[in-house]
Amino acid sequence: GVGPGGDETGRQILDCFRERDPSMTPMVLVAGHGAFTWGKTPEEAVHHAVVLEEIARMAFVTRTIAPGAARLPEHLVRKHFERKHGADAYYGQRQEDRASREERPRRRAAASTRRRPPRNGRPEEI
Repeated sequence: GVGPGGDETGRQILDCFRERDPSMTPMVLVAGHGAFTWGKTPEEAVHHAVVLEEIARMAFVTRTIAPGAARLPEHLVRKHFERKHGADAYYGQRQEDRASREERPRRRAAASTRRRPPRNGRPEEI
């Protein structure tokens, strides 16, 4: 069942997405509750949770280094969103390139794997 305040949390999320496409922003932080993510599959929802965690980490580091850092102007936020997700998107791979890549088997060359500097004592593959 829904716990105390669960209905209100759901309403807050619905209100947040009243004028947004939830497929374009498949995540939300709810004050006092935490992160909520979704996707077409459970794996996609988990991927969005990982992305949200990385965004939060970058925001934390930015605020730690530069507490007065200003938010990007809205026109730049919109420009970068539209160039990847808009009707005339030009950032990233074309749809047909993505489809042909998904049909090929994935290979991983151990010798060419790059690593990030250790975080929490463990290197992370990129």
